Amino acid sequence: MSNNIDSLLVKHSPSLRQTAFFLTKNSDRSDDLFQETAERIKCLPQAFAQIVTFHAFAIFLQQHFFHQSKIRLMKKYILFAAMFAMFMACKNEKNTTAQTDDDDVPVVAEESEVDVDPNATDLDFAAAIAAYRKKDFETASKYITTALDDLKKEAAPTDAKSKKQLEQTETAMRSLAEQVKSGSVKSEAELQELFAHADMLSAHHYFELTETYAMNAPEKTEGFYQKALERMERANRKLEGETKAECNTIIGDVKTDLASGDQKAEKIGDAAGARVISIEKWLAAHAKKMGIKPPPYVE
Repeated sequence: MSNNIDSLLVKHSPSLRQTAFFLTKNSDRSDDLFQETAERIKCLPQAFAQIVTFHAFAIFLQQHFFHQSKIRLMKKYILFAAMFAMFMACKNEKNTTAQTDDDDVPVVAEESEVDVDPNATDLDFAAAIAAYRKKDFETASKYITTALDDLKKEAAPTDAKSKKQLEQTETAMRSLAEQVKSGSVKSEAELQELFAHADMLSAHHYFELTETYAMNAPEKTEGFYQKALERMERANRKLEGETKAECNTIIGDVKTDLASGDQKAEKIGDAAGARVISIEKWLAAHAKKMGIKPPPYVE
């Protein structure tokens, strides 16, 4: 049996034999040796964490140690290390199996008329807040100007009415950006309210475009309605109290519209018209609260 054990050690566990050699050369040291040995054993490859290896190592040690108290203590350390290694091996096996199962599932990419990237938006917002804390107000104001640039790029006007409304929205948003840039915003809470107002102005324009596209380009209607929802949800994360509750109500209405199952462009266009009225009331009340001038279409 000892020959079989030795052959197992030679074939499968060179690191294990090195650890045993380390023990025999230092058997006269204090019990700190055994703590160090336990740490060494925990670093051994997972293949050694088998019961047969535990027994082989125990017998191997018995051939080199004469103090039974130390042998018993050493066996306890080995048992703990073996159980720890076996646990890690089982855990890794489960993770590997789960990863393999996931690899077998095909990934389906969904297409959308308008791309939404909330993670990038969250990063922009975090950067703006960080800049404000450093009194870098120009950088902080870029949250609004970037939102405006996105709006102009993604929501190009299709007629004279939408062009005029976009111009009015741009004027209102640039005014908010200048307020931030000038350093006149007194607190982070006020800053977030201004950012939320800018997001709601963007949402308003997307609602307006939804109405327009329902007649001129029906295939784009739902995408713009989704974009309006995303902008409102972005604003809602910055709000508190009554203004947040009112924003939540509009968001709930939009989600109900999208979940109704009737995705015909004219239906979404009609719903967007109702949401335009709701968001204009919200913008008027919020502008009054913040002491800012709303765009003409809200007054």
